[in-house]
Amino acid sequence: AYVRPDMQALLEVARTNDIALIPVLMDYTLADGILTERGKTVGERPELITNEVTRAALFDNALRPFLAEFGTNESIYAWDIMNEPNLATNATATEVRLFVEACADLITNTVSGARVCFGHFDRKNLREYGGKKCNLAQVHHYDYMESTGFPYPYRFYDRPAVTVSRVPVIVGEVQPTYVAEKLTSAAAHRYTGLLFWSLNANDGYSFRGVADTYKEWVRSHYELSASEVAITDGMIQLRFSPTYGDQSYELQSSVGLVAPDWTHVTNFTGSAGTNQTEVEIPSPVGPQLFYRTLTTP
Repeated sequence: AYVRPDMQALLEVARTNDIALIPVLMDYTLADGILTERGKTVGERPELITNEVTRAALFDNALRPFLAEFGTNESIYAWDIMNEPNLATNATATEVRLFVEACADLITNTVSGARVCFGHFDRKNLREYGGKKCNLAQVHHYDYMESTGFPYPYRFYDRPAVTVSRVPVIVGEVQPTYVAEKLTSAAAHRYTGLLFWSLNANDGYSFRGVADTYKEWVRSHYELSASEVAITDGMIQLRFSPTYGDQSYELQSSVGLVAPDWTHVTNFTGSAGTNQTEVEIPSPVGPQLFYRTLTTP
């Protein structure tokens, strides 16, 4: 009675504010063995994962109609099958993997061209819980994972994204500390994006408290406008106005505005003297081509 109207309201807000969404369909608390919290019964439904008949009913009566109705909405960037499925300990790892894989097939068969991921607890064993069926990898990272007491200390940004997964990688939950350092490192290692967790939490987890730092980083790295565009003899001439002179940039192209297949076009450096830089590139062959710029070291 509530899910569909809530989803419609969410999509309308996203469209109005030009926000791309990654709806999360399920959470590991579906099957984490916890029956009550603070004296109240909570929803423990491991049979949705472990029982084929019950799972089929979930797919036929809930997920497939929901995806058919909302899956192609332009505000949906990707679908997240389950948050941290490795914590669904009331099912075996094999059962969870098969469930996630079945969900991935359901989404891609119902929504043509959909991006599909799940919120992996960390960077290790991305394929273990069904990752091989996903075309977008999502890892989570918190600062305590870098301590010597954690079983496998690492920084999510200490290696290129291509060594973490064969598909584009986003960091779906990252603690909002050292924001500029994390953004810079993630961009340098070609991660597709970061989502800071969370908005209003306390004890070092409030993004609202560092929002200005985030805003300034984005402005300093990505504010680059093309003030003039001219097409002559099969070439495009772009005149850029960089935010900062003497900053190095990389120009990339893609057939989709939000796409994982951005390719390198050229590098150039902003001019401190005139605050304008001219770049010449071949005209696109297809009907449309999108360009974006990234800063480079």
